Amino acid sequence: WSVDREYSRGEVANEIGYAMAAYFGFFALTRSEDDVRRIMLALIAGIVLTSTFGIASLLLHDDWRAGDSIGIGDRNAFSTTISLACVALMLLLANRRIAPLSPAALWFVLALALTAASLTLNRTMWPALGAAAIVFLLAHNASRLGSRRNRLVALLLVVLIAGISAAQFFVASTIKRSEQSASQGVVTAVMRDERILIWKYALHRAADRPLYGYGYGRGILRKDFRARMGHDLAWHAHNVFLNQAISVGIPGLAAYCLMLASLGAAFVRLTREEDALTRSFGAFGLALLTGMIVRSLADDTIVRENALLFWSLAGMALGAGTRRAAA
Repeated sequence: WSVDREYSRGEVANEIGYAMAAYFGFFALTRSEDDVRRIMLALIAGIVLTSTFGIASLLLHDDWRAGDSIGIGDRNAFSTTISLACVALMLLLANRRIAPLSPAALWFVLALALTAASLTLNRTMWPALGAAAIVFLLAHNASRLGSRRNRLVALLLVVLIAGISAAQFFVASTIKRSEQSASQGVVTAVMRDERILIWKYALHRAADRPLYGYGYGRGILRKDFRARMGHDLAWHAHNVFLNQAISVGIPGLAAYCLMLASLGAAFVRLTREEDALTRSFGAFGLALLTGMIVRSLADDTIVRENALLFWSLAGMALGAGTRRAAA
């Protein structure tokens, strides 16, 4: 029933077929701590190379150069990659036994990645990172929250993380909207964002075809969105749940939410195991899922290479965690 069947075929292959292959592949192949260590080393190498390239490109050319043959993707895609990769670095910093590098080296990689990501001026990256860090902190240390002192420390850390994320969001918003005064604050910046208009139009289109949608793919109505919004960048709903409703209707949206809930439940089960590393894999998975959802509320960037990264890391965590739990 797709209004653009060729486009939907390609999207099914990319966003379902390849993503499933990545998830099941990493789930099957991650059988030991050494496997996790090798995967993390490859991820770290990718973070260092792409972050260095991004910083150097801006310093030398005053441009991100995403379209070059050796480019690293546009600003949104790169900031999404860093959002996911930083959650993996949290896992390594909390578990030295699976870390391929020393803590000092890991902190350096984290600082390098965040520096490069901050240069993209992407705003929603910071709430996603903050939410992921809070979830990981609480889930990873759930067994230690029995005492009043530890709960107070955890609360202070949550407030600190939330404050840093909000401050970074505000700074990025202020730089991107230099015509606004800093006193107008984050709420004003959000309310004046063009996404509000995009979401209203997306809700209207989803309501026109609630049972079947228009065909699979976030850009299935890209021509309509561009014509309505007046520029090329506004070609989809900029919200993963609205995009699901538009493309596959309410039943498809319900199936997508059920998939995420099932994934979250699997990670929750890992956090209840006796083995500390298994619980840590569960906390990592919950943080990864949280970051992905928050990142997708104001955009829909967990696609193509970032979808492969997300599902690969999810498969790795569940593969390693369930095997340790079974053993």
